[in-house]
Amino acid sequence: MNEIIWTNHAKKRLSDRKISQNQITETINAPDSKINNADGSSELAREYGKQKVHVVIKANEKKELIVLSCWINPPNYNSMDFKKKQHYKKLNKSSTFKKFWYTLLNQIGF
Repeated sequence: MNEIIWTNHAKKRLSDRKISQNQITETINAPDSKINNADGSSELAREYGKQKVHVVIKANEKKELIVLSCWINPPNYNSMDFKKKQHYKKLNKSSTFKKFWYTLLNQIGF
């Protein structure tokens, strides 16, 4: 097994999206699907019940695997992505005034 290096971005995404490092490691070691991108990176995916974990990796010159990003669909409850999805649904069902108000609050960080 190659050594895995975690970028700061990937570590933040693990935390924000409430994904375990173990799920990412398992996805890297035994993916259900793999897509090779033109830039040399690969997107790996693995199903965990009703969810699918996605990982973008790239090998460096030492053949170490660098985890560039990761996400899970559907998002874990109360994660950053879950909250964004709920906000988007709420926004789409709102009146024009409420859409303006939610957008304003979002812009100022609420």
